[in-house]
Amino acid sequence: MSMTILRDLSVLWSLFHILILFVLLYRSRYPRKKAFILTGMFMAPLVALNVAGLVLYGTELMGKVFLLTCTLPSFVFFWFMSEDRKG
Repeated sequence: MSMTILRDLSVLWSLFHILILFVLLYRSRYPRKKAFILTGMFMAPLVALNVAGLVLYGTELMGKVFLLTCTLPSFVFFWFMSEDRKG
């Protein structure tokens, strides 16, 4: 039982790291306050949906589709927010 809790927490930990790393690695086109608000507005539902998927479908399935359900949408969002979109 404790191993499944740790595994589920590791998924949440990775979601948190995706958010922090993307925030740290890009320059926003918007002022800092607006960038944080937009990031929270987009990332909070994304994280909530991935956690709901984790609860409903389990770690095995979500581990396989995590790239499509969290990492790629996050990447696209931060690409649109970035000042350096052309390279």
